[in-house]
Amino acid sequence: MTGRTGKFGYDEWLLFTQFVEILEAPPGSRGRADELVDLVHVAVDAVCRMGFDPAEVFEARWGKGGKGADVVNISRRYRKEWQRIERRWLKGVED
Repeated sequence: MTGRTGKFGYDEWLLFTQFVEILEAPPGSRGRADELVDLVHVAVDAVCRMGFDPAEVFEARWGKGGKGADVVNISRRYRKEWQRIERRWLKGVED
């Protein structure tokens, strides 16, 4: 029998199940807000278990020289794409 080769462990499973909880909560509700906060907690906890300091990782990612601007631009592109999808959906146009 070969050893485990997957990249899926406890933390990934917990993050995934938390995401499911978010989707099951009503949009815009306090329940969804609570689940989002729980997701942040689970993610920070996972970073700690990996042996990293979440504050240092966040600063490296979002501080000067990090990928923060790239992530913001990606988020803007996704927002525009989502708006396109919503317009098509509201018009009843299928791909």
